[in-house]
Amino acid sequence: MNVNHYFIGSPDLAKPAMIVHSGQHDALDPDALAALMDKWQNPTYPEDSYFTEDQFNAEARAKSMQRAQSPAVLLCLLETVDSVTHPEHAHTFSECMDFRAHRDISPKDPWTYWSEYDAYPFGVLPVIEPLPLPHGWWPVARVNPSGISQMTGWSSGWALYTFATQIGPSQMLMAGYGPGLQTRVTIAAACAFSSLYIGPATTKPFVASQLFPLTFGGQSTNIVVDVTNNDHGIAYARTSDPLPQGIEAPNGLIVCGYIAGPPPSTASAWLQTKGQEIDWSSRWRYGDYAAILDKSKIATDKDKAGWTVGGVSDLAVFMVEGLYP
Repeated sequence: MNVNHYFIGSPDLAKPAMIVHSGQHDALDPDALAALMDKWQNPTYPEDSYFTEDQFNAEARAKSMQRAQSPAVLLCLLETVDSVTHPEHAHTFSECMDFRAHRDISPKDPWTYWSEYDAYPFGVLPVIEPLPLPHGWWPVARVNPSGISQMTGWSSGWALYTFATQIGPSQMLMAGYGPGLQTRVTIAAACAFSSLYIGPATTKPFVASQLFPLTFGGQSTNIVVDVTNNDHGIAYARTSDPLPQGIEAPNGLIVCGYIAGPPPSTASAWLQTKGQEIDWSSRWRYGDYAAILDKSKIATDKDKAGWTVGGVSDLAVFMVEGLYP
């Protein structure tokens, strides 16, 4: 099973894709990190001065995917909208051109319409307003909570394995608002699950106090996630039916499941991954251990009857949401 290779995009699952990273992320010095920030920006002038509108929009979509990996809070220069409150905010090519003309930006000057919050170039730094009281479905936890939520890779060969992802208490976004009235989970994968669960963690890592079975389309078994699913605008992502209760989770949440095999359309079982996410962690084990509360025992060379550290922060979990009145 390959759990250390990640690639960007929605792959043709029958073919290998471009690998952009293997193993844990290396530490970056400040200059290297600053250089990499360019990849999280939209097309710049004069780089894109000869783009057609379709080419510009295609490049903007690609950059949006890359920007999902940025650790910074971003501001839209057109409306000073921040990526925390409005993670899917975007503008058309024509709107960008009109803004550029209004600001008298030279055609030869590089320019983007997203800025890091601390590098806002137009005078007084805008204040990010507190989020309003929750109403309807709100994220309880999501990948990249300060920016645009996207998974960053894929991992293959998961048939007959159990995965588990733990979301730590520091990443519970609705702390202080209560657990909500209902709960649902979005899973990002290309496989068939025999079972999926969510439950509150205890103070001991990877030990749940209880686990609630999730259903998808009324089914608690043979749960297929494949190319036909794109919930939240994410390819190969499927949202569960609502659990009839919120989940009190002062120590965080555990989401886990057993993969029976690939979906009908592919030859292998795949999970989407998130390479690095603060206070998220994952592990896996061969066999069906999804319903077991205690997933704390790590396998060793002498005793292989345990769990293996996942190699990525997140396996398969895109978002957990709560329903608020």
